[in-house]
Order: sequence, then structure tokens, then C-alpha cells
Amino acid sequence: LGEVGRFCHVDRVMVFAYDFEREICVNTHEWCADGIPACKADLGEVSFAQEKAWIDAHRQGALVHIPSVAALAPDAPLRVELTQRGIKTHIALPLHTGSECLGFVGFDSVRCERYWEPDEINLLKVLAQLFVNILLRRRTEEAQQAIERKLLQTQKLESLGILAGGIAHDFNNILMAILGNADMARSELSPLAPAHKSLHEIELASRRAADLCGQMLAYAGKGQFVIGPMDINCLIEEMLHLIKMS
Repeated sequence: LGEVGRFCHVDRVMVFAYDFEREICVNTHEWCADGIPACKADLGEVSFAQEKAWIDAHRQGALVHIPSVAALAPDAPLRVELTQRGIKTHIALPLHTGSECLGFVGFDSVRCERYWEPDEINLLKVLAQLFVNILLRRRTEEAQQAIERKLLQTQKLESLGILAGGIAHDFNNILMAILGNADMARSELSPLAPAHKSLHEIELASRRAADLCGQMLAYAGKGQFVIGPMDINCLIEEMLHLIKMS
């Protein structure tokens, strides 16, 4: 913007982006010549209501050119607004893609009035189109980055699924050994033996762990969920002794 401002012999160049959902225009970039105060702090976000005439013109692809602020009617709101910013001449060109208006680039003359020749205005239109190309390229790059981030996240989830499936498979094999040994030990004990109940609880806990492994395998795409009714009271009774111990 500094190079453009110095080349055009203006005092301030600002780029505004239109946010039609929030109905505001946002000052995204600003350059000021030495000794010229910046406006970005006061014009960070401007309501459409304040700049309706400009926005309507820009949406039609037309520029807004005010050769002399002093020539405006003394009570004109636009004259009051521009005078408060010390602007003597202002020209704002839409950043138009042909189908939508992204915003505008404005050129302010503060120290003296600036007369724009028709050829100079045509040159400004070319500069505005360069800004449009930059914004569209940035939008494309951001969209590409978003796609790459989504793809990376998908790959991470796939890797996590493979890891979860492998762990669940190995853990399920260990559980089968626990279940088999517990069942064999319980079959060799008398039903009245003190350890008989403990072995039964080991089997129940192992089966619940096996069910959890089944869910992990289903998440990894190596199994499937079985959905059905469950007796919550029965589940609580099974877990009650563990809750009491904790």
C-alpha cells in the first residue's frame, strides 16, 4: 500500500473488506504518509448504515469519487464525516470479482485537493483488480489449507482406528486366556468354595472388557456394534461390589 500511495501521490490508502452477514465493512489494511494520522483505530469496523450510498455503488461495480469535500453541501453528512478525518479529496474503488463485491480500496488526499485525470482513474481500476486477484488467491490458498487440514485430520483418525483395532485385538486375546483359565479353575472347585464367587466375578469383568474390545474393533472398522435392550438394574447389581470397594 505504501508503494501504491507514494506512486499515486496521496496521503492515505485504506483497504476495507465487506462482511455482508454482519453488515459491516472492516478496515483490514492502511498506509499513511509521514505526518498523516491513521484512521484504522476509529474505522476498524464501520456499519453499513453509515456508508450505504458507497456500498450500493460498489455492489454495482461503480467507484465513489469526491473531488472536493469542501464543495459538498455544508450540512451534508458525508462532508461532516470526511472533514472530521481531514480529507479534502477521496476516491474509493470497489474490489469486485464480477459476481460479488469483496470490499473497496480508498485513496485520501489530506494536505490538498487531488485532481484525478481519467487515465489515472483507469490506472486505479487496474490496481484495484490486482488487489482483487490477491484476495481471491488468498481465499483459494486458505480453502486449500482447510482441505489439507481436514485430510490430515482424517488420516489421523484412520491411524487412530488402526491402532485401536490392533490394541483391541491383542487385548481381546489376553481376555480370552483369562476367561478360559477362570472357567477351568471354577469348574474344578466346589460351588461352595470361597473362591468360586471371585472366579465368577473375574469372568463377568472379563466379558465386559471383551465387549469393550468389540466396540473398539467396531470403531476401527473391524467389527460391528450390536444394539439391543439392556437391564440397567442388572448392570448396576453387577457393578455394585466394585462401587462399594472404591
